[in-house]
Amino acid sequence: MVYKHAEQEITVEIAEIEGLGLIKGHVDLYVPAHRVMTDWKTTDLRKLKTYQHTGVPSSHFGQTMLYMLGLRKSGREVDTATLCYIPRDSNKESDIWVASCSFREDVAVGLLERAGRLTTMVRSGEAGSLVPEDGCFPCTVQPHLRY
Repeated sequence: MVYKHAEQEITVEIAEIEGLGLIKGHVDLYVPAHRVMTDWKTTDLRKLKTYQHTGVPSSHFGQTMLYMLGLRKSGREVDTATLCYIPRDSNKESDIWVASCSFREDVAVGLLERAGRLTTMVRSGEAGSLVPEDGCFPCTVQPHLRY
């Protein structure tokens, strides 16, 4: 089925964070008749199997909530998001995997508040007091990678 009113490639304004500026997001697809947005995600089969077993990464979930908040702020009604994972190392349609979730304003607001707190800490010179969270890629994983 073709949705003639679907919108593609929408840039939305999410929030203004003091000291950081305007936060924008890029929505890949929005279908107003169904109040749903889609975010295309490329990955590889190995990661995709992990996502299917343990769930989508929290960063993808959070990003989706922020995009939905931006859509709502722009006057678009959206209740559901789909994350469509397309593996780069496969050409089989059956390897595409879709996960969906409902809008959680508390998640979006919490992420924006966290970004505001981190920005304030960095700007005030307190960044050295930050303690890495488990699984924080730049803090705990990236320093141990060999390039």
